[in-house]
Amino acid sequence: MINRSIALPLVITAGVALPFWPAKAQATLQEQRVVPTDICAGVQNAGPEDAASCAQDALWDHNWPAFLNWAQKAVAAGDYIPADWLGEEYESPGSGNEVIKKDLVRAYMWYDIAAQLHARQIQQMPPTSSPIGSEDNRFEINYRNAVAQHLTPAQIAEALRLEKEWFAAHGQ
Repeated sequence: MINRSIALPLVITAGVALPFWPAKAQATLQEQRVVPTDICAGVQNAGPEDAASCAQDALWDHNWPAFLNWAQKAVAAGDYIPADWLGEEYESPGSGNEVIKKDLVRAYMWYDIAAQLHARQIQQMPPTSSPIGSEDNRFEINYRNAVAQHLTPAQIAEALRLEKEWFAAHGQ
């Protein structure tokens, strides 16, 4: 019979004996280096849904340059949801985000763009017979207003100026 017991020194902590391994015998943590790639890099003429999907994949992968690229393309095509994501990233950048820095003026701008694009989408919808599940742009407006509490009137004016320029540049 093979005896597989190992004699380990014990450390008594709060009346409980815990095994103690000497530091020189411990392995150090090794992590594989992650280099994010844009899985949509070869996509040509992406429609709004494709661009939004690519933005979401990049967001989940923490591939910030690809996220910024695809989210802006999706918003330019009229999709309000990636505008919300952009607002969130400018309000509170994700971990490891070296591309998008905290900028509450831009967060306000993106949330308001999301509110306007969502409002346009709602205006195109037929009336509904039930308020349950009906669409509104309440969340975008609430996010924008929450950011506004941390801005001066001059900063809000700057956000609205940037938004107006964005809409003009994207033919909207």
